[in-house]
Order: sequence, then structure tokens, then C-alpha cells
Amino acid sequence: MRTPMKRHPAGWQPYIVAVIGALILCSFAVWNGYAVFFNDSRSYVRGGSVVATKILGSRIDDRAWKSRTAISSGAAAAAPVAGSSDTAPKAVTGNRSVYYGLLAFLGYRLSNFWLTIVVQAAAVACVAAIALLRGLNQRTWFYVAAIAVIALLTDAGVFVAYIMPDIFAAVVILVAAVTVAFWDRLLRRDRLCLFGIGAYAACTHPSHLLILGLIIVLVALVYVTRRARFKRGGAILLLVGCEVVGIVATLAFNVVATRLTGERPLLLPHITAHLVEMGPGMKYIRARCPGAGFAVCQFAPRLPVGWVDFLSSTNPHKGVFEVADPATQRRLSDEQTKFAEAVILFDPVGVIVGTARDVVRQTVLFDLDTLKLSAKARQNFHDSFPAAVFDRIAASRVGQGDVTLDTISRINLGIVILSAGGLLYFAFRRRGGPPVAGRTDADMFAVLLVAGVLVNAVVCGALASPEPRFQSRVVWLLPLAFAALAGARRATPRPR
Repeated sequence: MRTPMKRHPAGWQPYIVAVIGALILCSFAVWNGYAVFFNDSRSYVRGGSVVATKILGSRIDDRAWKSRTAISSGAAAAAPVAGSSDTAPKAVTGNRSVYYGLLAFLGYRLSNFWLTIVVQAAAVACVAAIALLRGLNQRTWFYVAAIAVIALLTDAGVFVAYIMPDIFAAVVILVAAVTVAFWDRLLRRDRLCLFGIGAYAACTHPSHLLILGLIIVLVALVYVTRRARFKRGGAILLLVGCEVVGIVATLAFNVVATRLTGERPLLLPHITAHLVEMGPGMKYIRARCPGAGFAVCQFAPRLPVGWVDFLSSTNPHKGVFEVADPATQRRLSDEQTKFAEAVILFDPVGVIVGTARDVVRQTVLFDLDTLKLSAKARQNFHDSFPAAVFDRIAASRVGQGDVTLDTISRINLGIVILSAGGLLYFAFRRRGGPPVAGRTDADMFAVLLVAGVLVNAVVCGALASPEPRFQSRVVWLLPLAFAALAGARRATPRPR
């Protein structure tokens, strides 16, 4: 029987078709009527505003996005607490990527955030088009159908509309999977595109650097142990390049911020907050403080608290980092690694068991509850966002009630469960007949997407307490992995 010739997509076809995919991915934002926001969205936009003003001058300055100091000074005076200061200036926070902040702020100034949404949609659509059209040699209709399912039946569309860098956690995983699985099929323009998108995604949050780094390590181990069957050294180099760009960009920001402010940027003490909420950190504080000398010891009377309250609460009876004076904030930031070492030596079993438990919880914990406009979030947006932006948020479908996000969460859960079942079916069923071209690459693509989702759970579950949003931002990659495998099987003729 004569084997039909393969159809090779034209050089620019994936990019042309990606325009359709980006428009489909914007459908939730259009239906919602506006972007979706989180408390930290203000910090990103504000940071982008400051940098844009430094680069472009006062003509682009926008003081409508209040700084934390301005919000604090405008709020009612709180009861004085040890180590607190309402008037002292706040240091630059290194956890908030200025590179994403620029995208958020320029999107706000130029298009009231629609440009930001379109760019995020384009990043997802473009990488997915390279995967399905170039890597898997699928037809345009298959790509459009897959993107429609992802956009309409999972939470991907919500995160495309989210003014937070979360969507780029999924993008960095997707870039790694496409690069490694389909390296030999990619054109030079594909590799350049993947490098550009992957490098930017790595710059948008420190967790993305960690996720990409762990994926590189996993792929490199396969390359070393199975070199005869895994000849994708170029793919590893491209991903390493993305990682290096992300690291250099982060260091560059730290250097510039230090020169401008005279102080190193602060890293939020996520590790300390997580260890306290997990339990071993609290046991250490009770047993060794105040003698241990850590800054967290002075807050022992109000501990334990959840890691969110530890980091961001302005309540003097619950908050730690946000209510502390700059000197104490600096100590909390700088001491978190040493505090972690001390806690691990004090209770190694508790740390191991607690971390493993939180990683497992993070793996299966995904919904959109933290994206809802709760009363607390509504008040925060009212106090710190420009009035016109707040009015648009309140008038959006998400702003008018929880039904929208609850419905998407339920549908997403069903699609993810079905996709996971389909992936398990493909993984364990017996494969008869001769090997078929393309099957191995499709398998590798799916495996890397699943591995990326698990790596995300490890990074977030180990460094921060489990949060549904952290896993929701990437779990929609499982339906995409199933679609890729199902498409590869559909295109594979069964042996007779």
C-alpha cells in the first residue's frame, strides 16, 4: 500500500493562523467586557508606570495608580505596633517583574488593557500554532478546534484576560515542550519566535525561571542518559538561552533599582511565611525565639497566620511583612534562607512531610475563587485603582457576581478530568504494529506538558502555600496535551 505524502505547512502559515487563535482566546475578555484583576495587579501597573516614566519622561507619568505608601497614608491610622512605620518609604519589591509591569502599564495607557490581553493571547496562540501545525502537521481546522476548546471550555481564556503574569507560566512550559519535542521540524523563524516568547516569559516572574530551570534539568538528564535516542542538544541550548536572558534581566533590574534607590530590591519572604503556616517554622519560633535572633521572632505573639496574611495583611494584629518598618522588612527578606536552614535542621521530617503534602495539594488544587471580586478585593480596587478602571471592573460580568467564574471552574474541572483520563489511556494501552512517524514526538510533547504542570506544582507548593490560582494557570495544558495525542492518533493509519 502506498503511503500518502505528508502535507507540510507553508513557512508562515502557523503565524497567520495564530491570528485566528489569538482572537478566539480573547473571547472571554470580550464577553466579560474587561480584563480581570488581582490585588497585585496594581503593583505591576504601578511598577511599569515608574519605569516608563524614567525611560520616556514625565509625559507618560500616571499617578492614578497609587503606591502602597499613598494608600497607607490615606487610610485610617492603625494602632501602633512594634516594628511598624506608616510614613517610612517602601523599598522596591523584586518579586514584581518590571518587564511584565511595562506590558501591563503600556496596555493600560494605550488601550485600557486590551493591548495587554491581545499580547497574552498572541503568545499562547503562536506557540500552540507552531506545535500543532508545524510540529504535528495538523490541519488548520484542527488547530482552530483545539484553541476553541481551550478558550471556551477551560480557564485559559480567563488567564489570558488576567492582568497578572500567570499566563506566562503556561507559556514557558509550552515553549519548552514545543522546542524539545519538535526541534528537528522547526524552521529558523520558529526557533527565533520560541526563543523570544520563552525569554520574555522567563522574565515575567521568578517562579517561571524556576519552572523553566527544572524542565531544562529534566530534559538534560534524558539527553545525557539516552543520547543515542535523544539528539536534541540544540533545543536544550535554546531553553538555556531563555533561562540566561531571564536571569540577566532580573540581575539588571536589581542593579538599576539599587542605583536609583540606594537599596537592593526586597524579595517577599515567601519561604518564611510558608514554613510558619506549614507548621515546622512555628514550632521553631516557639522553641528558639527570641534567642534565635531572627526578625520574625518579634512577631511571635500574632503567629501563626496564613502566608497571605503574613505577607500582605495591613491588620496590625495579623500582618507581618506589610506592617513592618523598612529595616525589619529588609531583615525578613534577607533572613528567609537562613531561617529555612535553621527550621530544616530543627525539624527535617516535618519540613519534608509538610512540603510533600503541600506539593500534592497544589497538584490537585485548581479553581478560580481567588479571582472573584470579593468584598475585600472590591474595597482594595476602589481605594488603589483609578476610578475609571474600578468602574469598568465593577460593571464587568466578573464584577457583577461569582456565577461566571464558578461556571468556568466547573466546566474546566470536567475537561481536565476527562483529559487526564485520556492521557492515562494513551499511556497504558498496548501499542501494536510498527512505529509510526510522528508518534514519538507527539508523545514527548504531551509528556513534557504534563511534566511542566507537575513542576509548577512542585515550585509553587514548595515555596508558597498551596493556592488554587497557581495550578489553575497551567492545568489547561492537560487538555492541549490530550488534543495533541488524539490528533496524532487520528492522523496515524492503523496497521493491517
